[in-house]
Amino acid sequence: MSTISHYYLNGELTPVSETKIHVSDLGLLRGYGIFDFFLVKQSVPLFIENYLNRFFNSAAEAQLKIAFTKSEVHQQIQNLIAVNKVENGAIRLLLTGGYADDGITSSNPNFAILVHPFMSYPATVYANGTALILDQYQRFLPKVKTINYINSILQQSKMKAAGAVDVLYHEDGLLSETSRSNFFIVTTDQTIVTTPEGILQGITRMKTLEVAKSIFQVEERPVRLDELDSAAEAFITSSIKGVMPIVKIGESQIGDGKVGPVTRALIDAFAEFTEKYIQKKKASA
Repeated sequence: MSTISHYYLNGELTPVSETKIHVSDLGLLRGYGIFDFFLVKQSVPLFIENYLNRFFNSAAEAQLKIAFTKSEVHQQIQNLIAVNKVENGAIRLLLTGGYADDGITSSNPNFAILVHPFMSYPATVYANGTALILDQYQRFLPKVKTINYINSILQQSKMKAAGAVDVLYHEDGLLSETSRSNFFIVTTDQTIVTTPEGILQGITRMKTLEVAKSIFQVEERPVRLDELDSAAEAFITSSIKGVMPIVKIGESQIGDGKVGPVTRALIDAFAEFTEKYIQKKKASA
C-alpha cells in the first residue's frame, strides 16, 4: 500500500496531518465512543455489510448519533480505499462523544474513518498454535464495540511474559471472549462449542460458524471454565487473526498441545470462504 494520505472526518476527505479532534472531545474526557475495524484485501473491504450493521447497532446501543446513512458511510469507505490506493490494509470506523459544554452530555459526535497498513501474524502461529492468559472479568456492554480497552492494556505485560496473544475472560465459572477475539473449544467428538452470551458478536465469528456448520457439529451454549481441562482443541477468531489455534491457556495445555484437525480444517475453509467473497465482489464491481 502506498503512503496513507487521507482520512475522513465528519464526512470530509481530509489530509492525514489535518485530521484532528480537539482534546475536549468526550472520547478523551470520558472514554465515550465506539469503533469498528475490518480488513481490506485486493481492494475489497471484507464483509463490509456486516461490519456496518454492527457499527450502527453499537452506535444505537451507546446512544450516539451517526450523521450519515449506511450507504453514505459505505461510499466514504470506498472513496478512502481509492484515494489511498489500498490493496491490502485495514479500515477503522471511530465515533466519539463529540464536544459538550458541560463536559458530559453528548450532542454532536465526531465520526472518523481511518486507514491502517495491513496487519497479520506469522505463519508459525497458525502452524504451531499460540497461548492465552486468563482473567476474571466481564466487559461492560459486551455487545458494543466501545473504545474502552483499559483492562486489556493493563494485561499486556502479563501476556508478553506468558508469550500469549490475548487474554481470555471468565466470570462465575463461565468463559466469554478474549479482549479482541471470540473464543471456541472443540470437544473430543469434534463438536465446536462457543458461547453466544456476554460477548461481542464478532463478524469473523459469524462467518466461521457459517463455514463450520457445513463441516462439523456446532453448539452455541455457555462454556464452563473447567471444560478447558477436557477440550481437544481451542481457537479464537477476529478480523486480523482469522481462525487462530490456541494450544495453551494459562498454565494448562489444550489437548495434546498441537494444532488439531478441526482447527486446521477451519483455517483452510475460512480462507477459501473469504477468497470467494472477494472474487464475487470484484466480479460485481
